[in-house]
Amino acid sequence: TGETGVGKGVAARFLHHNSRTRRDGPFEEIHITHYGDDVLAGLLFGAKKGAYTDAKTDIKGRLHMADKGVVFLDEIGDLGERSQSMLLQFLNSKTIRPLGGDKDIPLDVQIVAATNKNLRQEIAEGRFRLDLFQRLKVQPIEIAPLRERREDIWVLLRHFFAMSDRELR
Repeated sequence: TGETGVGKGVAARFLHHNSRTRRDGPFEEIHITHYGDDVLAGLLFGAKKGAYTDAKTDIKGRLHMADKGVVFLDEIGDLGERSQSMLLQFLNSKTIRPLGGDKDIPLDVQIVAATNKNLRQEIAEGRFRLDLFQRLKVQPIEIAPLRERREDIWVLLRHFFAMSDRELR
């Protein structure tokens, strides 16, 4: 968790890169706010040909694409009710069923979720499921804004200058 711009996505990629068991697997990053709830369900879980109007072929979901790897769900607090229910079912069963499908597909996927919202408040106001929050909140990490960790400024500057030097030769 943390304010917008603190580096939650950077932290997720760092966790994936430094995982002994997942670093060789795929990393799928999904920005929840970019999609409506109906589109997001198909994006996450996939769809069989004909499951909806534009499904001209079978579509492999991002969770399936990340098998043996990590899925980073950015802005999980914006997840719609239907997708929350489907994600909770996945977390409980470790299987997905593509939209329009008739078979469950077992997956081995680690979920890293981030938000800038206070999910406890979202739960209290009925916008986020408590049971999903409890399943996601295994190891919470709060990332403080840079103004509260000024000692990191020089480390970040050196990193970005070195990166720029490599890119510009």
